Amino acid sequence: MAKQFRFPLEKVLNYKKNIEDLKAGELNRSRKKKTKEEEKLKSIEEKKQDILIGDGSRENMTLNQLNISTDYLLQLNDQIDKGEERVLDAGTEVENKLDHLNEASKDKKAVEKLRDRKLGEHKILKKKVERKKTDEIANRSDLTKRKITS
Repeated sequence: MAKQFRFPLEKVLNYKKNIEDLKAGELNRSRKKKTKEEEKLKSIEEKKQDILIGDGSRENMTLNQLNISTDYLLQLNDQIDKGEERVLDAGTEVENKLDHLNEASKDKKAVEKLRDRKLGEHKILKKKVERKKTDEIANRSDLTKRKITS
C-alpha cells in the first residue's frame, strides 16, 4: 500500500499562514487607527462649525472676548491641518499594510499550489500502485484457472 501523503514543506506553509495572519492583524490595526484619526478630525471640524455658526452672541462680545474666540479658531484650524496630515499618514500606512498582506498571501498561495500539485501526484501514484496490485491479483487468478483447466 502507498504511503500516507506527507508534504515536506508543511512547516513552511504553516509559517506562511502565520505571517499572513500577522499581516492581516496589522492591517486591521492600521484601519482602526485611520478611523480613529478621521473621527478626531470630524470632531474638531464640528467644534469649529459650532463656533462659526454660534448663537449670534458675537455681537455682544467685547474686544477681548472676540480676540480669544479668534485665537481659538486659529488653534482649531491648526488642529484640523495636523489632523488631516495624520489621516493621510494613516491612509498611507493602510495601503502599505495592504500591500504587505497581498505579498504574504501570494507567498502562501505559491506554497499551497505546490502542496496541491504534490498531493495530486501522490494520488496518481497511489492509483497506479492499486491498479498494479489488482492487475497482479487478476493475473494470478487467471493463471490458477488455467492450471486448473489444463
